[in-house]
Amino acid sequence: MIEEQDEKTIEALRLIDLAEQAAYKEDGKKAIDFYEKAAQLYLDIGSYLKIDEIYIRIASIISQFKNHIQSVYRLKSIIRKTEKLKLDEISAKLLLQLGNISFRMKDYETAGDAWESASNYFYNLDPEEFYALSSELLLKAGQALEKTHSNKNKGEQLILKSVMIMNRFEEVLDLEEKRGIQLLEMERYKVAADKYLELSNYYRKSIEKIDQLIETSEEIEIMKNAKSRLIHITAEYETIAILCLRVLDDKENHKEILSMGKDVIDLLKDAISILKELFHSKTIEKDKEDILRMTFDVLLISIIQNIIEKKEIKPLDYLFENLDNISFIKKIKETSYYSLIERIEKVGFTESLKIINETNLGRIDKIKEFLVI
Repeated sequence: MIEEQDEKTIEALRLIDLAEQAAYKEDGKKAIDFYEKAAQLYLDIGSYLKIDEIYIRIASIISQFKNHIQSVYRLKSIIRKTEKLKLDEISAKLLLQLGNISFRMKDYETAGDAWESASNYFYNLDPEEFYALSSELLLKAGQALEKTHSNKNKGEQLILKSVMIMNRFEEVLDLEEKRGIQLLEMERYKVAADKYLELSNYYRKSIEKIDQLIETSEEIEIMKNAKSRLIHITAEYETIAILCLRVLDDKENHKEILSMGKDVIDLLKDAISILKELFHSKTIEKDKEDILRMTFDVLLISIIQNIIEKKEIKPLDYLFENLDNISFIKKIKETSYYSLIERIEKVGFTESLKIINETNLGRIDKIKEFLVI
């Protein structure tokens, strides 16, 4: 058995030597064939450290292929093999290379998917050791997918997730949100309000982080769009906190509700302002999700103004302020959120409550059964 292992090791070393000679002669295909045969021999004897070295060398040779389509094909083939063998760290490194090559080819979908998979592998291997690399790869994946027509929304979500991992909030948020629901089930509304304010503060810290990223990013508009979404989520959680306090119908909470309401309106105005700036850009596509989000944010302003009984903004006028694209305005008017804003303006907030509670209100939808607006 030992003799057989020695023989296979010697043969593997011979193949690696032949592979290096072929690589030196710039015969990448032959070099990879030799390397793959050597890798199989190391697999047979269970020498996984050597396999890692070989596959990274293969990836390096592939990245030098002049024919990028061929290099992507070879890398995908090797990745399928390493994934089947459960060689997760090797798969992660190869996926990182696949992302790099695909991005150079402007195949943003393949690049985004590859970087996202690499990020997940690294994070699952060791969240402590790889959290920085994992978050960086998610950020790259999100920015790549933002450039596609079909996966823009997913790209934005990955950017947000990357910021959460950078701040080490990723695992905390799900637990905190579940705790918020539990508190509502127990009718502990004041504690629930504090919990949702805590959630909103996590996102405030993430806004600070994305501001830092915007300063160094080459994809400023994509990052600004993500910032707008973070602000939107912050406002949603703070709105839920307001609704929790409102249930108590306690005069002591009135000042806090008023203060928080004004804060939510300011947040929403910031989010809308960023989106309108991006809508005027010629380099970023006007996305249906962004149109819905902006219109929803104006609806939230309308609802909050009615809750705090202070109307400083005319929602419909504010919605169309600085917008002059006729087809774009038409798309806004086709949304259910626009119809609801229009109804509140015409017949009033109280008369619109039934429809408000029948409308999808994002994160607020999760707490509808416990809180009536």
